[in-house]
Amino acid sequence: MAATAESLPPEMSMSFGIAQEPEEDAEELDPLLVEEAKRILEKERRAESKKLERERKKREIMEKQHLEAVYQANQEKLHHDFRQREAAQARFAADKQREHMLVNQWVSDLKLSVMVLMNRENARVKTADLGAVVAREGVSRSRQLKKNLEYKMQQENAQQITARQREVDSQLRTKESKAIEAAMEGLHTRIKAILQPQIDAVKEKESALNALEARVSEGRARGLALDPLVEGSDLSTTHPDPVDHHAILCTMARQHASDHAVYSMTKRVGSTHAKTTKARNDYTSAKLRVDIAEEKVLRVQREVHRRDNMLPALSKARRVFLAQYMSDHNDEVTAAIKEHMQKIYRDTRRDLTADLSAKLIDTFPAPSSPEDTVPAPLTARPSEQFIEKCRAAVNAIPNLRNASLPADLFTELPEATFDYGVPEPHFLDRAFPVQFEVPYPDPVVPLFDEESWARLSEEVVRVPFVDKEIAFYGKMVANATLQEAARGYKALIDALKKPEETPEAKPEATAEGAAPSGEAGTDAAVVDKSKLDKKQLRALEREERKRKLEERRLERERERERKAKAREEQKAVPQMNKMPDISKLQREALKTSGGEDKLTPLAEGMVVLRHTKKNKPTNQYVMLSADRSAITFGEIDMTNFKDPMKRKDIKRVIKGAETKVFKKAKGKHPGVNEDRCLSLEGRRETLDLEFKSMEKRDEWVELLGMWVQSV
Repeated sequence: MAATAESLPPEMSMSFGIAQEPEEDAEELDPLLVEEAKRILEKERRAESKKLERERKKREIMEKQHLEAVYQANQEKLHHDFRQREAAQARFAADKQREHMLVNQWVSDLKLSVMVLMNRENARVKTADLGAVVAREGVSRSRQLKKNLEYKMQQENAQQITARQREVDSQLRTKESKAIEAAMEGLHTRIKAILQPQIDAVKEKESALNALEARVSEGRARGLALDPLVEGSDLSTTHPDPVDHHAILCTMARQHASDHAVYSMTKRVGSTHAKTTKARNDYTSAKLRVDIAEEKVLRVQREVHRRDNMLPALSKARRVFLAQYMSDHNDEVTAAIKEHMQKIYRDTRRDLTADLSAKLIDTFPAPSSPEDTVPAPLTARPSEQFIEKCRAAVNAIPNLRNASLPADLFTELPEATFDYGVPEPHFLDRAFPVQFEVPYPDPVVPLFDEESWARLSEEVVRVPFVDKEIAFYGKMVANATLQEAARGYKALIDALKKPEETPEAKPEATAEGAAPSGEAGTDAAVVDKSKLDKKQLRALEREERKRKLEERRLERERERERKAKAREEQKAVPQMNKMPDISKLQREALKTSGGEDKLTPLAEGMVVLRHTKKNKPTNQYVMLSADRSAITFGEIDMTNFKDPMKRKDIKRVIKGAETKVFKKAKGKHPGVNEDRCLSLEGRRETLDLEFKSMEKRDEWVELLGMWVQSV
């Protein structure tokens, strides 16, 4: 204890209650003084700690104020940068819009200039090559185009004028009928008001005349002389007041004549009214007949346009040329077609009669003698094997390979005689419309007999647009396929010359009643299914089902090809104007003046907020697919792309929060801004996207619209 006290200073020893050993002559300290010293030291220590605490709080407040000042400065700087970025984006959007407008103006000017140049070039070429065109094709191409355009303009003007004339006529008829009825009603009222007093007076005078006649009759019965002009006659006994009956009768006669004139006038007025009514009815019926005639004309025009659209094989310029050529050379073309087809028939019949086998000669019997040109009536029917060979030979012709021939083309032979110098019409006349694929109203009717040619000529004169080009198209195809048809008929003859197949090689044909090779000259047996066993019937039904399925498949393929060809023709601009393709113009519209792709922002993509029906918006990365055929969505790190929406499925691009998802999201999430919303409406679903800014949303709306409308 003494060592501890010695090691501490005197103040500390006193503060901890440790008494320092006094010197040799020191006295012992008072405990009260020690306690007082301790209290003083504790008080000083507390004051020091409070001072330190105040300084610490002061430093914290100063640091907090400093941090707030720094944060405020940073916020102001961020707001300043944001305003500058918004101004830059607005300038960029204005520049993009101005550039887009300039590009559209440039494209429209380019189209106009190209059209003007093409028209000038066409005019120059038509003017320069007029003589050559007339010499080569028989008609001026410039006049064809001009007449075609005039014809179309006349049709459009006629339709507009007809519609307007109908409207005006209906209004005039309504006004005229109302005016006539009002005028006739007023005239009738006026005439009745004028003539009513006279009619009443006439009725009164007639009653007086009747009374006078009764009195005269009564006087005669009594033997009295009633003539007042006879001297000595005394009427005072009968009439107290003498009356001048002759003057009364004369006055009544004059009045009756006047009344008769009034009645005649009334009758004439009524007759005029009846005539006016009849004239109005005649006018109405005539207008009705005119309207019916106009409706018939419109129906014919619609039929013309419908049948015009049924010729997709011809381009617009070629159809115009064919129609104009046919209108200028109707008789020559008709004669040429008839001559060509008769030559084909004549040559084919000569080859057939010279080269066919005995089977064919027996089926189509020859004349009994060289002088006899009219053979016996044709009563035999060809066998099933002969029909199959004919069908195979027809399918060997290229133009008839994929044609849907009638099932009864080879079986319905006419029960009539025919001259071998002129072919029967049932085969070629029914095969050629199918071969040429001419959309004639009745392809079963022969096209090249006298009655059909007369009817075709009448139709050509009556409808001067479609039937003419059909006839000329037939001529063109006939000229183009003469050698091809000859090869096809040679294949037919070769197929018919081949030996018949044995029944063992073709049991179905034998089962169907086909005659064997040894019985080639006999009549074809009729198929009797009651004599066939179940196996043969099942085989026959199976072959029939296979044939029908194959026909349906070929029909579907032809329909798909026809629709694809029609779509391609709709996309292509008519070559007569020498305009570029629509798809090419659309691809050029997707590029800037510097050749850059406008859809680059869509291809690069960006992060957007996608809203769904579950009201759980998520950040996703949206961009175009690699082939630019769909919009895809992935994670914000550009991975795991899925849920593509194809371009062909997008119906429209909706700007703003118009969908049900957005309306529901606005009620649940107040932070949804309508100016930043965009929706893509598809066939099955709708994509609802929220962008970071309105400028980005507007840019994507414009680019998506261009992308959806592109080819």
